Amino acid sequence: MTRHRRFVGFLAVVALLLAACGDDEAATTTEAPATTQAPATTAAPATTAAPATTAAPEPEPEPMGASIVIGLGTEPGSLDPQAVDQFAMFTINDNVFHKLVSRNAAGDLVPGAATDLGTPVDDTTWQYTVREGITFHNGEPLNADAVVHSILRIIDPDYATPLKDNLGTVVGAEKVDEHTVNILTSGPDPLIPTRMTLLYLVPPEASQSEDFGDNPVGSGPYKFVSWERGIAVELEANPDYPGPAPSVSNVRFLFIEEYGTRLAGVLNDEIDLMVDLLPEDNALVDQAWSTPTGLKQFIVSLNARAGSPVEDVRIRQALNYAVDKEAIAESLFSGIGEILQGQMLNPNWFGFNPDLDPFPYDPDRARELLAEAGAEDLEIQLVSLVGNSLLDKETTEVVAGYWAEVGVTAEIFIPEFSEYIDRLIDRENRPDAIFVPHDNILFDGDRTLSAYYHSQGCCGSMDPSEADDWIDAARTEIDQDARLKLYQDVGQAGHDGAWYVWLISIPNVYGGTDRIDWSARADGLIHVTDITVS
Repeated sequence: MTRHRRFVGFLAVVALLLAACGDDEAATTTEAPATTQAPATTAAPATTAAPATTAAPEPEPEPMGASIVIGLGTEPGSLDPQAVDQFAMFTINDNVFHKLVSRNAAGDLVPGAATDLGTPVDDTTWQYTVREGITFHNGEPLNADAVVHSILRIIDPDYATPLKDNLGTVVGAEKVDEHTVNILTSGPDPLIPTRMTLLYLVPPEASQSEDFGDNPVGSGPYKFVSWERGIAVELEANPDYPGPAPSVSNVRFLFIEEYGTRLAGVLNDEIDLMVDLLPEDNALVDQAWSTPTGLKQFIVSLNARAGSPVEDVRIRQALNYAVDKEAIAESLFSGIGEILQGQMLNPNWFGFNPDLDPFPYDPDRARELLAEAGAEDLEIQLVSLVGNSLLDKETTEVVAGYWAEVGVTAEIFIPEFSEYIDRLIDRENRPDAIFVPHDNILFDGDRTLSAYYHSQGCCGSMDPSEADDWIDAARTEIDQDARLKLYQDVGQAGHDGAWYVWLISIPNVYGGTDRIDWSARADGLIHVTDITVS
């Protein structure tokens, strides 16, 4: 049964929340004066009436599409699609921007703005042909110039972005003709088509604006309308986008950190689709969906660098032994979690090492190792976040509780999300420990290992080692067996060094009303064009 929406009540709640945050200024309106009636016109002299004509019927207005609301747990730090590596940004901007190569719902590579998946010209050149007729929402053409600009912008050494790691070997781009571009690499790279799925194409002129991150201009099926900081981003259907009109003409992405508020929004028909539904609440909502496999890898990054309070490998091993991952998977996550196999890679991602095992739950062994390292009364800070992923704060609290049982005091610090990201990617000042819900929508070990297992990666917390060389070598290794071996060796090095506390892998879980028809994608993103409204 289709339910009536009750936006007024929801907006009232938002208004109350804003008032509680100190917005005391009440909006007032001044009553408009009554309009003065226009003076009567003097009748024109009578003329011979023209023969009556039949008025042409007015064209019927085209039917308007539906409006929907999607509830997210966190707000992106920027809507510049090349600036931040945040799943909330991907979720919104996959509807606004093109990429040369995209993925279908099953996760397979498919052409995006390009006519195909690309052609290797030689060992250091891939060629792409851009489909004709695509324009950005401000009228700029999406052509070879736009592709070259997008690539040069993101690899610019002065442009600080963690997304740079995903482009791996890309060192430049050249225009061949109006719709043909060559992408230049530092060596052979069979992963270029996959890498292009994380390169959003931006307009050369608009992207130079200082407020591009607040007012993005894309070329995709939806156009940016507005961003109410802390509240919502609104998009509307792009009338110039080729193909049939989508069922949804307007969508609001609401940022609601508190799980209960998101769930209440779905139950009250004020939110059509929410992220991170608890498994035990499946029966409460009209519909529940989940990704086919686990996309989120829950880990705690440990600072293995010299001078860190956890630099001794025995301490890091102890922090692993101290945590009961099976209890977290079964009790906290109601059985949907799978224990990570002593590595950050999912078995479905290229580079997974099947020979690695999780550290078993052994608090006695943890105490022994801490005693050997002289760290019986260890005190560290554990940085975490809330609302970004299912039960992220609760998972952190459980981990700290297990550590306390073996004598380690972890002070949990939950900063604002933007500060959390700053701490995660700060290569100079690494946190003692930081909880990370990692995703890999590249589906390849390169994204995870280059960012987290390389000492110069955006989130690496270890000193330089052979693993750096193996990761670098794998980027230009075209022999897939050899590349797999390199990644598996990196995984072994990380396991031996206990660089992380590997916890569990969980699928993305969603809840929604019976007003929509939708299926979860393999990459966990939400394409509004896939949603139909009844």
